Amino acid sequence: AGQERALGSAGFAARKFTSEQTTRLQHLVESQERCFEVFAQFADERSLRLWSELGSAAIMPELRGLRALAARGGSPGDESLADRWFRIATERIDAMHDIEQKLQLALKQLCQVQLSEARQLLDCNQLALEELDRQQDPDNTVFLVPVSAADANSSVTEQPPVGRSMMELLQFQARRLQEMGAELDAAKSALEERKVLERAKLILMKHRGLNEDEAYRALRQAAMNQSRRLIDVARSVIEMADVLQP
Repeated sequence: AGQERALGSAGFAARKFTSEQTTRLQHLVESQERCFEVFAQFADERSLRLWSELGSAAIMPELRGLRALAARGGSPGDESLADRWFRIATERIDAMHDIEQKLQLALKQLCQVQLSEARQLLDCNQLALEELDRQQDPDNTVFLVPVSAADANSSVTEQPPVGRSMMELLQFQARRLQEMGAELDAAKSALEERKVLERAKLILMKHRGLNEDEAYRALRQAAMNQSRRLIDVARSVIEMADVLQP
């Protein structure tokens, strides 16, 4: 969307679009549509409702009209089209960014819930393993762990004696829950890093007059030159911007 805005602004400012520009613009529109189709296949009902509201927003008919005009080569007599295009494209990008922020928050909350459930079940399994370790008499009864997080608060039931296979099963289940916890932590970390990277790109776009793609390439090049991770360079950009703010 950012590249489409930049390309459209350049074409309308020049009052014409070259064949290369119209082809590139059409490619950008089609690429966005393919991404939105994938999003629609996997998004939940709330996310689809937010996206539908954007699709029916007042700016969309005008945006589609300007896209069609650009595909025909532009309008040489209208000087206001560049400003109109930039304003409408920016409103759309801002609305998309708002949806993205809401989706990130919803995903983060879901990760927190699932992580809490996984840890709760892991604690229950750990208690069961400790109980099995304390069993010295094979005729003793043991307490079985709940099979799901939803059962974690239910009362335990006395079962017949179990052997080594139950111990191995519980150990495997405990390891798997630890892996799930690590995966959820990784997902949360990825979300946070995405937010940092987006903020760093916005800072470069604002202060250096870059488009989104150029800002990303600048961050990546700086990371390569300094032999640092991309996320560390992004954090440095944000810290420097915060220091320079009045």
